[in-house]
Amino acid sequence: MQRTIAKLFILTLFSVSVIAFIPGGEHSKEPIYLNTAYSFEERAADLVSRMTPEEKQSQFGNTMPAIPRLGVNAYNFWGEALHGIMGRNNNSGMTATSFPNSVAAGATWDPELIKRETEVVSDEARGFNHDLIFTLTYWSPVIEPARDPRWGRTAETFGEDPFLVSEIGKGFIQGMMGDDP
Repeated sequence: MQRTIAKLFILTLFSVSVIAFIPGGEHSKEPIYLNTAYSFEERAADLVSRMTPEEKQSQFGNTMPAIPRLGVNAYNFWGEALHGIMGRNNNSGMTATSFPNSVAAGATWDPELIKRETEVVSDEARGFNHDLIFTLTYWSPVIEPARDPRWGRTAETFGEDPFLVSEIGKGFIQGMMGDDP
């Protein structure tokens, strides 16, 4: 009798264990935010709904800490690539190629040259940040005609002519983003 009860107990325990991990069961269900079959909006809403108020608050600003329990990596949104990757914000300890500033780039009147320049910047950004620890987000360029020399960002523009600024800006963006924006 005891042997039968022991066998029945083991069979019941095994059955419950198997049922708990059947595909589609609650324990094996992948969160929506990790499932690429869902839309970006659905995935973002699911991820945010799982975050605590403190975790949400920590994601504001340039430097965002990791949220290990959700598998969210740390990230830094600050990066400037107006004429190359600025400073040592490329996480490699190496400095990047520095090109002439924006006003000088605008003076070339050559969008193709600027496109080739920013292709180098883009390649260096990816090369320095292949592990995504630091940043692949760069604030560039300033596509605004410089109408008043007192403006603090005048040196970051391509000049005062709207047509020139738009053409050089287009070359800059195409170089940074490539054929797959």
